[in-house]
Amino acid sequence: MTIFYPLGALLNLILVGGLIAGLFFLIRMAVKSALKSYFKNEHKK
Repeated sequence: MTIFYPLGALLNLILVGGLIAGLFFLIRMAVKSALKSYFKNEHKK
């Protein structure tokens, strides 16, 4: 059982890291598109 513990912890770390990376990516994409539309509206004026 002690052999499997580090493996489980590593798997947990990868899962959590993947979740955080996914959230970060989504936020960045949203910010990019928001900035793009904002600048488009600014140029129209």
